Amino acid sequence: SICGSSQTGKDLLPQQQRLHRGTMSSQRNTLRAMAALVCAGGLASRGLEGRAFVAPGPLRQLAPGTGASPMGPEAPRLSAAEGTEAGSLGGSWAATTAGLMLAGAAIGSSRRQARDVGLAASGNKRRPAINQWYYSTEGSEGGPPKEPTFLDPKADDYGMWGDEKFEVPKWFTIEKWRTSFVARERSRELYWFLKFWDKDGKEAFDKKKNYGVSEALDIVLDMTTRGPREGDKFVVAKMTMNLDPRKPDEQLRTTVSLPHGTGQGLRVAVFCEEAETEEALSLGAVCAGDALMQKITDDDIDFDVLIAKPAMMPKLARLGKILGPRKLMPSPKSGTVVQEYGSAIEEFSKGASAEVRLDEKSMIILQFGTVAMGKTKLEENFRAFINQLVDKAPPGAPSNYFKKVNVVTTLAPFLVSLDVNELPKAVSNRD
Repeated sequence: SICGSSQTGKDLLPQQQRLHRGTMSSQRNTLRAMAALVCAGGLASRGLEGRAFVAPGPLRQLAPGTGASPMGPEAPRLSAAEGTEAGSLGGSWAATTAGLMLAGAAIGSSRRQARDVGLAASGNKRRPAINQWYYSTEGSEGGPPKEPTFLDPKADDYGMWGDEKFEVPKWFTIEKWRTSFVARERSRELYWFLKFWDKDGKEAFDKKKNYGVSEALDIVLDMTTRGPREGDKFVVAKMTMNLDPRKPDEQLRTTVSLPHGTGQGLRVAVFCEEAETEEALSLGAVCAGDALMQKITDDDIDFDVLIAKPAMMPKLARLGKILGPRKLMPSPKSGTVVQEYGSAIEEFSKGASAEVRLDEKSMIILQFGTVAMGKTKLEENFRAFINQLVDKAPPGAPSNYFKKVNVVTTLAPFLVSLDVNELPKAVSNRD
């Protein structure tokens, strides 16, 4: 069972992966068999001697070897060679049609299997066999989730999940776990329950509702208070924009300045002449000059931001194949092509500036602060970030610039949705 011990919940994902691989392998094998059948049908049709079914058009059966047609003297007559060629075409057409029908049946079967897995994941009783397989772990007898020991006060791992210790609220008892949650939810980790339910055992927020910025931050910070985890210390904005990154006038790459910083300093490298190396290092750069060029050439990337002056860009272009895929190539839009090093190194090193880039899925993800900052500073950072995005909107952006906006902490299992109607509108040339 997934909840048979404090670690078994982690086996759920591998179970899904193994089932998915098995499903895909079965589908691939079936489609390969269909392709082989089509080929075999086409080859077999070559053996037809003067008998064919010609489609589309009137059905005409040809007498073997003569080209005579039983449909009457006025019907078109074909030679033996033409009849053989028509037979080959008709046989190939029939075999291809049969192969496509069987391939469609194979795909339909895989879809039904995927649906069954979904029903099993939700604890649906109509699929008991799959349900048992889904919730079983290696070496166990299978079946629905068992009562977790992290809710048993007498157990050694009471309140434990892995190496982390949590305070179990009074409302969260074995009886509550047994009667108030479906099988899919009973397979969750302890901190999942602590984050999604408040101190009174009620849902902390509505996952289908859109909240204002202030209320959403309250929800996110309360989650970290109820279910604190090591490493869950950053607050992140995840946005889907009404932009198409394939269009030049809708691409977005810029730098935003946050009044309280991101809470995480970045390692800054300076691509410069050797004569400027000592100056760059004294200003706080982690690497510069010829040593940096050698590191990049050796693909030894140990920095987060690379800055350079405009005069160095032609030399840096030769390293574009290494820096480009890592999104480290300096650009005026991102504020990494500079006239002087001091202020740029200071801003990036302290996390006061952050680069923003629209990805291929029209998304922007930015860490805009830490939990330790508190709500007031986080809200000021978030609003400054949003306002700068609006001010730097690309020419092709619509007024309804933001399609979907969520806030979440680093390790939180839930996204809290914001009401985009409360966010500022972009000045649009399209509307």
